[in-house]
Amino acid sequence: MIPRFASPFDAGDILQILTGSHVGVTEFEEAFARSYESRFAMAFPYGRSAIWAFFMAMEIEGAEVIMPAYTCSVVAHAVVLSHNTPVFCDIELSDYNCDPSRIAELIGPKTRAIIATNTFGYPQDGRRLMEIRDQAQARYGHPIYIIQDCAHCFAARSGGKLVANQGDISIFGLNISKIVSSIFGGMVATNNNEIATRLIDWREKMFLEPRFVDGLRLRIYGMASTLALSQFISPFTDLLSSKTRLLRNLTDAYHLDDKIRLPPNYLRKMSRLAASIGLRQIQRQDEAIQLRVSNAHWYDRTLRIEEGWQKPPLRDGATYSHYVVRVPNRKLVVEAWRRRGLQLGTVIDYSIPHLKSYCHALPSQFPNSFLASQSLVNFPVNIKQFRLSKVIGKER
Repeated sequence: MIPRFASPFDAGDILQILTGSHVGVTEFEEAFARSYESRFAMAFPYGRSAIWAFFMAMEIEGAEVIMPAYTCSVVAHAVVLSHNTPVFCDIELSDYNCDPSRIAELIGPKTRAIIATNTFGYPQDGRRLMEIRDQAQARYGHPIYIIQDCAHCFAARSGGKLVANQGDISIFGLNISKIVSSIFGGMVATNNNEIATRLIDWREKMFLEPRFVDGLRLRIYGMASTLALSQFISPFTDLLSSKTRLLRNLTDAYHLDDKIRLPPNYLRKMSRLAASIGLRQIQRQDEAIQLRVSNAHWYDRTLRIEEGWQKPPLRDGATYSHYVVRVPNRKLVVEAWRRRGLQLGTVIDYSIPHLKSYCHALPSQFPNSFLASQSLVNFPVNIKQFRLSKVIGKER
């Protein structure tokens, strides 16, 4: 069984996990800032912790925050838990991002932020987004911050410029499924001195130092994940994932889609071990992105499209965190490819306004987001092509 994604860690990462060799968190932050052409980078325990901390540090409360209806629910959770209100925007099916013109229609006097999620590594038009924001700021007379959610779009570019620099701040999740991983962790990058100062002050005031048990948990999780995604163990992992709740029960403490909460350790600072792993990963991110880009183009040439399927677009500047295909019956497709030896993923299988903890909207509301939540499957993008060709190539 070829898993839906492989472990991002090499032998050096694993040695660090086992031995606990580490660098300082500051060193990782400095390397991250250089990589993203930013003046500041600040580490957090999770990307969602960073979103929450931004609103708290900037004293934004009781405001409206425009964000896609189709994205990871933890983004909306962080907004709600900072005492603000998400205003959901339906997506375009062409690239699964919000159309800037729809965002412009939603901006009102209570809008204080816009979150652009650059879903599946497809960059939003950052220049157009900033133009819309600037016009709204002039109209309402207060700052409206653009938050680039880069969890899917590490190093993606729009108009030749890094998406991470086309806003006020950029947020990165660094969990094990991301292009750059520190096992657990998040990062904020910005060129705004005031935002950086306030975020750092808030982090030092509110966040706690990591404990010994946190480092132990990081090592156990890192090694277990690496083994679970290995070529020989992944079939058993797939069986546990698809036929039992065991693995889901282990991860529910950190990611409950329909429960508005943050993880139990969301206020624990990033550990030196996590920073050490993240530093090695940031040094190899170009190679990781190139593999994804190459695989996306390879799928576009090679994957046989069946009736009712819709391939994703190929875009300049995209980094393809996932290669998503829209299909009429997702369950049947996933089962069919599992029998062929390839595990497909479903990434985001909900639309946030349709969750019970939010608006509990009707399918006719946010129709594109609802359709995407029911019909997308993703093919592995960080697996070497010679392994994929054993399954995909014979389908031609």
